[in-house]
Amino acid sequence: MEYPFVTRYGKLISQEADVALNECFTLAGRLVTLNYLAILQYLFSKEDSMQHRFLVLLVIFWASTVQAGNNAGGAFAVWPDTGLTKCYNNSVEIPCPFEGQDFHGQDAQYRGPVRSYTKLNGSGNPLPEDAANWVMVRDNVTGLIWEVKENMDDAEDYNNPHDADNRYTWCDINPDSNGGNQGACGAHDTKDFIDDLNNANFGGHHDWRLPTLKELQTLIDYTKYNPAIDTTFFPGTALVSANTWSATTHKDDASLALRVNFNFGYDSIYSKSTSIRVRAVRGGDGSAAVPFTDNGDGTVTDTVTGLMWAQASADTAMNWQQALAWCQNLELAGYTDWRLPDINELMTLADYARTNLINTTFFPDTVSDNYWSATTRANQTGKGITMNFNYGSAGLIDKSDNIYARCVRGRQFGSLVFPWPLFLPAVTAGHP
Repeated sequence: MEYPFVTRYGKLISQEADVALNECFTLAGRLVTLNYLAILQYLFSKEDSMQHRFLVLLVIFWASTVQAGNNAGGAFAVWPDTGLTKCYNNSVEIPCPFEGQDFHGQDAQYRGPVRSYTKLNGSGNPLPEDAANWVMVRDNVTGLIWEVKENMDDAEDYNNPHDADNRYTWCDINPDSNGGNQGACGAHDTKDFIDDLNNANFGGHHDWRLPTLKELQTLIDYTKYNPAIDTTFFPGTALVSANTWSATTHKDDASLALRVNFNFGYDSIYSKSTSIRVRAVRGGDGSAAVPFTDNGDGTVTDTVTGLMWAQASADTAMNWQQALAWCQNLELAGYTDWRLPDINELMTLADYARTNLINTTFFPDTVSDNYWSATTRANQTGKGITMNFNYGSAGLIDKSDNIYARCVRGRQFGSLVFPWPLFLPAVTAGHP
């Protein structure tokens, strides 16, 4: 077989490398892992510069070992779709526009992997969707296993770590993951909460943890609000004060950590001494490695998600309608299928371990400001959901405001074609 392997430096190791692949696919299309031993064998069997070999080896081994000190979390090979199926103009719902019409190219016209969950019993066995009692949920897209909350009655019960009303301060005593500040450790802190689950071998496992911000963001359903989550599977999510801790410390101030508000589905920062809700998670195969390849033609490929990005932002700030049109009309590197990314795609660029929240080696002109996504807030249709590459949070901005934009197109892994469409690039001509 012939497989081209692309290094992190954007060069092909070989166009005709006869090497083995460990094709580790799940039904959700999670990470494809390469057989590094085969790559090494190929590298040292060919005449090549020792410098090039060293760089490739350095990247291979560094990629699998580096972890962010603030628990920034790794990259997912696949994120669930935002869930939007309706189209909007600057204020109200409209029929989804055809190509060439105003507002074409928004979120609902591009489909990612459909959200899929499975209820699990206390032994981790799957249950039917209509099961009345379950204690965990498996996300069939990301592979994460989530704790389910219960007894939401406005009464805290710290004898039951699953009680939906319990609130905890943020605490992590591990200096390798707490960003240099262990937080507010004491009575009713997140460490105690996680320890309770693991000491009880909850669900038959003792590897429960706080989710990273990116993991927690995958639960946000942008078609819903109060709460912005699928309550069929996550019934214990508060309608008020649904702030939930992530394990990720803020990049600039280690006394702060990031949280997700499940009332409306956005993230922001809180003091670690604040008492808010938590939800535990286990599993996952995200990688903290640098996933980008500079293609040398004004584009950058994310080798984890398969998305290809325009390396440069738009020259000027623009409103939401203009951003949609700019990406639809972009011709770059021989491609004409560019589009404005949805909010989940845009968030894959965020690197919460970096001061500037994005890898400026690959995206050097990124402005530390808000960037448009193609996603509309379901309950505020005059606002678009944005990503701020200064504070590291998603937010809402009036569609008439002028902010920045960067375009994306579908998956690219060199000339390899994988069987699962990670982010489906197909666009509907009109109605979805």
